[in-house]
Amino acid sequence: MKNAKHLGEATVFIYPSKDRYIGVCLELDLIDEDSDRDILVDRMKRRVESYVAFIHKKNYDDSLLNRPAPKKYWNKFYQFLSLMKEEEKKHIRSTTAPASRPAASSTRDFFVSRRSLVCEPA
Repeated sequence: MKNAKHLGEATVFIYPSKDRYIGVCLELDLIDEDSDRDILVDRMKRRVESYVAFIHKKNYDDSLLNRPAPKKYWNKFYQFLSLMKEEEKKHIRSTTAPASRPAASSTRDFFVSRRSLVCEPA
């Protein structure tokens, strides 16, 4: 979907990287990092909302709402989706097995949010 001021989507993807978390809005190429995942989640949500509101308020071109992040972030996102599918398969196969501690690469360390970009007229 191509984003416009009246309709669009933004995906915020947050993943662990060494002792920090990296946050990226995949459609808008907004990137940030922090040692605290929850703080980063809130900050990324505010950044996306502020960015979109600014584009709308200034009536800038819709092309500024269609700036994909570099390929390395999309690749990381697709790796995450693959990991989610694998964990789902393992969960289905092991519903009768005893619970075990998630691995370091567990999806619990990640965060994904897809939100609407619709701006209300002022």
